[in-house]
This record gives sequence, C-alpha cells and structure tokens, in this order.
Amino acid sequence: MKKILITKDIYSFIENEVSFLNREDLALYAPSSKDEVISIHMKEHVDLIVFDIDAPGMSSEQLCSLIRNDPEMRRVSIIAVSSDMKLSGDKLPDCNANEFIMSPYSPSALLDKAHELLNVSKRANFRAPLGVKIKSDSNNGTFVCYSENISSSGMLIQCDNELKEGDVMKCGFYLPDNSHIVSEAVVVRNAEKHKGFKSGKYGIRFTDIKEELSTAIDKYVKSVL
Repeated sequence: MKKILITKDIYSFIENEVSFLNREDLALYAPSSKDEVISIHMKEHVDLIVFDIDAPGMSSEQLCSLIRNDPEMRRVSIIAVSSDMKLSGDKLPDCNANEFIMSPYSPSALLDKAHELLNVSKRANFRAPLGVKIKSDSNNGTFVCYSENISSSGMLIQCDNELKEGDVMKCGFYLPDNSHIVSEAVVVRNAEKHKGFKSGKYGIRFTDIKEELSTAIDKYVKSVL
C-alpha cells in the first residue's frame, strides 16, 4: 500500500478533484503543521510528502534536513508547495525536495506530479553525490562532461556543450569501484546557466542501461548513503 502525506491546507484545495487519492490501496494523512509531518513520517514511513512551505511549525529547511539526514526517513519523495504568489524562485527555501510547485497552480497539475513521483521507485528518486568524468557521444559530436549526482535512473551533469531537452547521448564512465557504466541517455531537464559561466547543468535519464549496471549504481548509492 502506498502512503501519501499532504498538509491539510493543500489537501483542502485538491480534495474535490477526482483522482488517484480516492483509491482504496492508498493511505492518506493530512497533518496541520510541519511538526506533525515529521511525527507521522517517523511512524508510518510514507512514500510521498506534499507540504506547504508556509504551513505552521518548524522551517521548511529544518523539515527537509531532518528527513534527508535520517537513514530511516530519507527514502521518500517530497513536493514543496508555495502558496505565496509573490515568492520568487530565488527566495525558495534551501531544502532537498524533489519538486517545487509555485502559486498559482491547479489541483490537476499538483496531482499529476504526485502521481508521477509515487510511481517511481524510492531508490530511483534518491541520488548520491558522484564526481566523475563522462565521455559522451551525441549528434553534436564527442564531448566531456562531469557528474554531480547519480541514481539508477539518471544523473545530473555539467558541461560546456549546449544541450536541450530531448537530446540523446551515449555516455560512459566509471564508478569508484571501477564498474564501467555505459548507457544511452536523454536530456530531461535543462538547468539555467549562471550569469558569467559558460557551463550548464542538465538532468539526464538512462534509457537502455543493463540490469547489472543499474544494480552496480544502486550498490554505490547504498554505500554512500
């Protein structure tokens, strides 16, 4: 059974939507504060937390820090929602959430993202830091990039080459235990370049990774976490 925790203010906004939340095989919790989020998650080990950064209680940074630094609680997907329409992206709390959703937003958009995260394994959502050199081949030729973190589903890379969402590449690199990882990958996220810097960051998803290589990545992630 999947378990999802949605703070009460957000749940009140989406509860009238016809959605997967009405399924019998899903347990739903609706705490009123971020302190209750922690207490419920410590006991129930939910699969997804959706919380309003303006909900009462501890700060959003403290909430996420408590979760991500606890080996029993950190394997969970987190959606942080801002109900403040005046809050700009550079003023979002510095917490390790999987997704940030800014107001104004529709109930259906939030539910779609929640459904997407619930259907991805927790291991695939949790990334371990990894700094390796990657040789990549694409339609733009061969180039070198560097990784920042990795999971069995993909990685965050940094490179000088300009990439765009949908670009396909063949990448190869070595894990610290000398496992040679080779896979095709597709760019799924294009992070903005910082002003004055040539390099950019891109999220890539592995598309044809072999099972034994995915297992090797999982083993690495587990060893680090």
